[in-house]
Amino acid sequence: MAKQIKKVIDERTAKLKALGYELVPESKGAYQTIREVDRLTIERKDIEYLTEQEWSVVMEKVEADHTKHMKAVEGEHIPQPEHTANGASEGIGTTMVVTMDINKDVAALIVDTNKLAIAEMKKAYAGLEFKDLKDEANNNLIKTGHDKARKLRIAVEKRETFLKAPYIAGSKKIGEVAKEYYFLLGEIENPLKEQVNLMKAAEAAEETRKLEELEKEGTRRVEVLKEAGMRFDGQFYCIAERSMDYASIKAMTLEGFEELVEKVKADKKRLDDLAAQELEQLKVNRMHTRSEMLKSIGM
Repeated sequence: MAKQIKKVIDERTAKLKALGYELVPESKGAYQTIREVDRLTIERKDIEYLTEQEWSVVMEKVEADHTKHMKAVEGEHIPQPEHTANGASEGIGTTMVVTMDINKDVAALIVDTNKLAIAEMKKAYAGLEFKDLKDEANNNLIKTGHDKARKLRIAVEKRETFLKAPYIAGSKKIGEVAKEYYFLLGEIENPLKEQVNLMKAAEAAEETRKLEELEKEGTRRVEVLKEAGMRFDGQFYCIAERSMDYASIKAMTLEGFEELVEKVKADKKRLDDLAAQELEQLKVNRMHTRSEMLKSIGM
């Protein structure tokens, strides 16, 4: 008996949901149309206890409301493309016209924006967290989710603005519907935005660290080159015919820098050897000059 009752409840509930009804928690189990057209409330106890004949009467009213709603949308608004979570419309239609009938235009915004697509988006992206810059797949997923939620929110904003434009008194109802979507999208966009900000902060910190390391390495290289024999002339680091500026030294690969150090050492050795030879030749010349002087005075 219990199984049979549950089956009846499930069948009736499924039929209501198919016609645009959803469970309203604050109504303690009531199912209520999500449309503004002839709002109807069906209590949970009615779903369970009404006879088939009584239920048929209720469903006639529900279906009449649904038919009226569909005619209002299909008769006055341009048909919308099928909504999919990953489709071209990203959960929102592409075209609509303002009818100047507030109930029809509010219904158009509800139909035009697909809550199922938003729910699927939330399932795909909610809870993602930035870990580090190396996890490119996760970071790209965060960026993609944030970008999709942001674009869909902007699309809702554009439709809200479009529908509200001709209205003064009726704009409040459209705004209330749009706010519902801002809340739904905010649950996706805002947490992801925090993660994107963390990612940007980490990228900035990483860039600063790299610059500091590069500067530290540049300073080290200058000291090595000085020790190897180079001297700074105010603009370039020089030895013999070789000269380089600081930026070039800092930008060199480690292998290229090590080769430069060896060349500088070789230049220094060559200059030292040449200086030693010149000193030795100077001594010889001095000895020869002295010898000639002594000879000239008869010694």
